Amino acid sequence: LVFGYDGPPEEDGALTWVPLGVESLSLVVPPGSAPDEVDATWLAAQDWVAGCVRCREHLVSCCHLAGFEPRLLHESDDYVAVQNLVAHGFGVTVLPRLALSAFRHPDVEVRRSDLFGARHVGIVHRRGAEAVPAIRALSERLRGVAKETLGNRRRRPAG
Repeated sequence: LVFGYDGPPEEDGALTWVPLGVESLSLVVPPGSAPDEVDATWLAAQDWVAGCVRCREHLVSCCHLAGFEPRLLHESDDYVAVQNLVAHGFGVTVLPRLALSAFRHPDVEVRRSDLFGARHVGIVHRRGAEAVPAIRALSERLRGVAKETLGNRRRRPAG
């Protein structure tokens, strides 16, 4: 089970990519801290909590495209810990829909933002592995859960 920002991960020919869906990314802020309309000027003034290396690279890239350098003060791969840091006023962050569905801290606000793109979620496996009954069963189950959770948004990037 893997993800790629703003498109599926690059294929290297050794693995088969099976798309499951696309999930939105949301800005997560301490309650009452953000204006109704969040813009790059407000975001540039915030402290940030970042995630894993790939998530952090995506966040920094999106911030650069919006015209500012994020002030990264905290990092954690743990979505619950990240939300706790935000809830206690240590910064703002960007989290995917699945993370916020699995756990949503009661003391954070989640804001929709088009600045941070989306995550493509899918399965990768060796070519031909779908013929193995256990792999096929797991893939079918994951596709069913993804359809319920993410909807049927399996878009590929343009170009």
